[in-house]
Amino acid sequence: VEVVLDVETAGYQGVKIGESLTAKVVSVNQVQANPNKNTTAIGRGQIVLSANSASSQYAALSGLSQGQEVTVSVQNNNSDVDWSEAEQALGIFHVLVKNGVETAGVRDNTEVHPRTVFGTKADGSVVLFQCDGRQSGYASGMTFAEIIDYMVGVKGCVNVFNFDGGGSSTITATLP
Repeated sequence: VEVVLDVETAGYQGVKIGESLTAKVVSVNQVQANPNKNTTAIGRGQIVLSANSASSQYAALSGLSQGQEVTVSVQNNNSDVDWSEAEQALGIFHVLVKNGVETAGVRDNTEVHPRTVFGTKADGSVVLFQCDGRQSGYASGMTFAEIIDYMVGVKGCVNVFNFDGGGSSTITATLP
């Protein structure tokens, strides 16, 4: 489910950990029924809350209705990190390698998909990698094992994270 909200909090400048905002529900989109093929538009002054059907928040988000006012409170549930000062953050889907150690069982997943991957080297430098896939005769994608072999063996990464895959797998960069 994807819930589009108009932010109503005065002076809103982005979601901040430890703060709340008020918003009004514009639409509640069940993704599998989305006629725009999951391309929910996000306008200026809007945010989207989303959850898959296995999420503990799925029923709550699905139960919202157009015009309903909601309060969104973002809390830091990780006592190891103070996220309140973060200016940017990245969400990852799979930790493939952490501190030079492969995640147990990760090579057992032999699915081939397009991938968007983030890696870091021991010196702190960053490696971004994206591979296309699901295009017969052009690109099939890669398995986790292939990603690890390339990012660790060729690029020298000690940390490798899989952001996502599938049709949305894209990297955009603005270079100086």
